[in-house]
Amino acid sequence: MEDNNDLKIEIKKIGKLEGGRFQNMCNQILDEMGYRIHPLGSHDESDKTTPGTPDTFFLKDDCYTLVEYTTQEDGIFQKIKGDVNKCINKIKECKIEKAKIIEFYTSSNLKIEEFKELNDLCSSNNIILEIYNIDRIANLLRKEYPLIAKEYLGIAVDTLQVLSPKEYMKEYNMKRGSVKINDELLYRDEEKKEILQNIFDNDITLISGKSGCGKTHLILDIMINDKSQLNEYKILCIKNRNQNLFDDLKKYLLLTNEYVDRSYISMWIGNELDYDNFNHFITVQDHEMLSYFLHKTDGVYFSLRGTPIKKKIELDDGTVLIPLSKKITLDCGYIKRKDEALSPIAEEFVNIYKEFAENNDVRD
Repeated sequence: MEDNNDLKIEIKKIGKLEGGRFQNMCNQILDEMGYRIHPLGSHDESDKTTPGTPDTFFLKDDCYTLVEYTTQEDGIFQKIKGDVNKCINKIKECKIEKAKIIEFYTSSNLKIEEFKELNDLCSSNNIILEIYNIDRIANLLRKEYPLIAKEYLGIAVDTLQVLSPKEYMKEYNMKRGSVKINDELLYRDEEKKEILQNIFDNDITLISGKSGCGKTHLILDIMINDKSQLNEYKILCIKNRNQNLFDDLKKYLLLTNEYVDRSYISMWIGNELDYDNFNHFITVQDHEMLSYFLHKTDGVYFSLRGTPIKKKIELDDGTVLIPLSKKITLDCGYIKRKDEALSPIAEEFVNIYKEFAENNDVRD
């Protein structure tokens, strides 16, 4: 219920935006989506609109996309139809072969027959039509672009600690005394290639270097300008604001299908469960989240605790226990500095573990 109420507040605030501010907000959304936009109908510094068609355009994969925005409340179908016709005329005038039209609007939803008429109008001219109504925009801001929601609507949908690379860059550049990192990064191509290869080959890539050598600029440049090489990854930046991060991570990672990671044990799991399409794993930190995933997905959980079972057991809550046929070997240990002694609590833990190993036929 709380999420629905918050969404209604967002929708209400979007509906109150002035035309130019609404355009600037939507331009930022498109920019965050990775499009190199060319705004024609608004000004960042004034939030004023400029007449003309289109309001924004961009080119991607040899396709010209013309974007229109409207905050008009009455006669919305005729307004959008007029925008679409103007864009079609512009496309014909410029002799564009491959084109798309996007319309953002803030009023009530179109009826199905109205949407069909608009779609047929574009299809008859070999043009793709995409429409963002106020509900879709609000959901997009809530799920993907909370910093934009904060800037334009004054709503914090989370702690704003999980940001896109562009959002992180914008915040970084606002810090007093920091070196701005908007400019193109030059003469670091070999480093970028090496880092990208390490990302592909390893689960974790750590970048270290002296203060001021350009680590942040280098990584952000890769995440923004080399994004096409990282299509299989969901790229996020963490900004520490000294607040609990777990709920944000659940929102951006755990509760979407986009948070996946390569598992070294996927082949073994597939053989064990006779399932050859297991290649992702999710990490959770509490029993509640574990229970959620077991009941809401087709995932599996491995546990070495409890009494061993010899055959498959189906529990009343729908959980299925499956015995593993292969013997599992675990290597356990600890790491400490050579010239430092263990703390009393660490030494106590090691002694407890050694006692456990001796009593349970565990190799020390």
